Amino acid sequence: MNEVKIVDADDLRYNSIAKKKMKQYIQADLSRIVRNIRDADAAYITSIRHDLESVFNFPGMSNKESQTKIWAGIIRPLKEANYRVNLVYTNDECYINICWKSLKCIEDYNDDISLLKTVME
Repeated sequence: MNEVKIVDADDLRYNSIAKKKMKQYIQADLSRIVRNIRDADAAYITSIRHDLESVFNFPGMSNKESQTKIWAGIIRPLKEANYRVNLVYTNDECYINICWKSLKCIEDYNDDISLLKTVME
């Protein structure tokens, strides 16, 4: 026999609203992070600390579930862009450290490699 599942329309609506709000939150936070990275990189700084929210109130979702989805939504694109990201979560604070190589560091590294190659020839 086929089972019939009854779906509560309010649950679907809350789930849709929660997903939309989470997506907006993640996009806004990533925009702030990108701005901070650009500013830091322009000042030859190769890491930043970004505070994260740890309490969320999305309809139909537990706080733990919301944390997991939002933090993953923020950290995943940064890791895919080859940033080193460390999440620090304690009773008192929640933040991520984001590290990268600045363009100056890469240029200095390439200069060092070129110099080593000429010396070794």
